[in-house]
Amino acid sequence: MTKSATTLVAPDVPPMVNAHSHAFQRAMAGLAEKQEDPEDSFWTWRELMYRFAGQIGPDDLQAIAAQLYVELLKSGYTTVCEFHYLHHQPDGRPYDDPAEMSQALVRAAAEAGIRLVLLPTLYMTRGFDGGPLGDRQRRFGHGLDDYLDLVARLRQTSGVRVGMALHSLRAVPPEAMQALWAADLTGLGPIHIHIAEQTAEVDECLQRRGARPVAWLLDNAPVDTRWTLVHATHLSGDEIGRLARSGANVAICPSTDANLGDGLFPLPEYLAQNGAFSIGTDSHVSTSVVEELRWLEYGQRLRPPAPEHRRRCRVTPCRRAALPGRCRGWTDGCGRGTGRGCRSGRRRRRRIDRCQRRSMARCLRVRRKPQSGAGRSGGRPANHYRRASCRRSEDRKPLPHGAQAIVHDRLMPG
Repeated sequence: MTKSATTLVAPDVPPMVNAHSHAFQRAMAGLAEKQEDPEDSFWTWRELMYRFAGQIGPDDLQAIAAQLYVELLKSGYTTVCEFHYLHHQPDGRPYDDPAEMSQALVRAAAEAGIRLVLLPTLYMTRGFDGGPLGDRQRRFGHGLDDYLDLVARLRQTSGVRVGMALHSLRAVPPEAMQALWAADLTGLGPIHIHIAEQTAEVDECLQRRGARPVAWLLDNAPVDTRWTLVHATHLSGDEIGRLARSGANVAICPSTDANLGDGLFPLPEYLAQNGAFSIGTDSHVSTSVVEELRWLEYGQRLRPPAPEHRRRCRVTPCRRAALPGRCRGWTDGCGRGTGRGCRSGRRRRRRIDRCQRRSMARCLRVRRKPQSGAGRSGGRPANHYRRASCRRSEDRKPLPHGAQAIVHDRLMPG
């Protein structure tokens, strides 16, 4: 056992990776819960999100992300994959430092003490028709050369792992995608993409490109274990098998999918093909690991066939695999799959490296291995349970703005 490891002798839960996050959307959680139109859907929610995103600057983003990351740590996540496309000023002009918004996320992660996998996102067109970005999308956009420069620059940042993300097939033209594969940077780090989240997206892809989204991606991109397909909700039987065989990971976001009415991922069929998956909180209507897994399980129970089978456990391959770290096919979404299968549920000691220990110590009750004599202060027994929570508010530097203040003072005037 290495010197940097700590032995935990109490029962413990493996730390979780949040495989999909849009940090700024945490501050708008709840704003889209009131029905404004009988036809409310993902697409009407997206219009509200655009209006909200237009109000966020670097200081705002850092404040929101720092608060969110502390919440994620308290919930048991120790790493977050940040799918970041809020790059420029609201009018689309770059900041003096083109990486200003990305660096705001890096600072927030360092302040909170969470591991960050930063995924700067390529966003070029408004849809499958290849049209230019709309006014409210301009701050998301990059030319290919500018995007590659941004990625190269961010990869020089210490303390953060940098991958790449394609917003979606509709936002990255095929020719740009092919040029991206030819760039040296694509060989480093994980690659994430939104895909097959909406039936309208599937229908338009069939019309414009002659194939379903996941099938088109598998035919035209080097999809392998580095890849995470976010959502991938609407799959055909053939796509399920091909995706599982590719070794790619699917990031399932149960609470966001339910909040937006997107649909249910075909998890039993995917697991039957030994497919790999992970969990993300996406828009952060919830930051609870337990709630994400509960929604995942209960949603699968409500899928056909007959109602009398709805109590059948569909998520875990056996009753011993109740925890996600022991589930068949579970991966971390960072390009490092576990692939370890189901393990026994016996109590066992774990080694947690220095970085993870620092993050977990803020959120868990940790009992140190008993030692002889009194504690360091002389007044506590050696096996005393220490309440380890996030830093006290008086010990933390004040945030530039509170996330709630941003919502109420600026986005909801009067």
